[in-house]
Amino acid sequence: MVSLLRKILIILVIGFVALLVAAQIASYFFLKPILEREARHWLRVPVYIEKAGLNFFGGSLWMKGVRVKNSPGFQERDIFSARTVAIDLNLLSLLTHEFTVRRILFKDPQLALEVNEQGEFNGSAFFDRISHQFQKWVQSERKFVQLVTQYILEKFAVRNGAVQFSDRQSPERNLSVRFISFSL
Repeated sequence: MVSLLRKILIILVIGFVALLVAAQIASYFFLKPILEREARHWLRVPVYIEKAGLNFFGGSLWMKGVRVKNSPGFQERDIFSARTVAIDLNLLSLLTHEFTVRRILFKDPQLALEVNEQGEFNGSAFFDRISHQFQKWVQSERKFVQLVTQYILEKFAVRNGAVQFSDRQSPERNLSVRFISFSL
């Protein structure tokens, strides 16, 4: 009887590991289009991601070659781009009703803020869309949000970032800041 239980346990463990490996491989092929579609829905502008993946064992999500197009009416092509975006989660924290993000990392992010000839600021629409969608998500009756009692962000880092501000009405106000790196 013990031998049979041991065999069943071994089969279950091997099956679980095989399922995780299969999900890991599937994420490499299916995650990119899902993330692009959701980001387009949230931001209402085209979003492109070269590669994306999940690491189920480490609890991380990564994206490479992220580009968020600017809204119509602005000259800059992209409002945001990054060589890499990585989010590392502490999955075990969910057992204590906490949602702990170990790290959010942006490598080589570029933020292009612009005031067009009509005086419209691309950043206000961009950040308003993000804020609005996030508020809708939190206020909806999602069980996950209700189960979590505490949200923690342990580290936020930017490596080699740049911010460009262009004012098409007053070009003397243009500003470009490069080589921004910090970790909070």
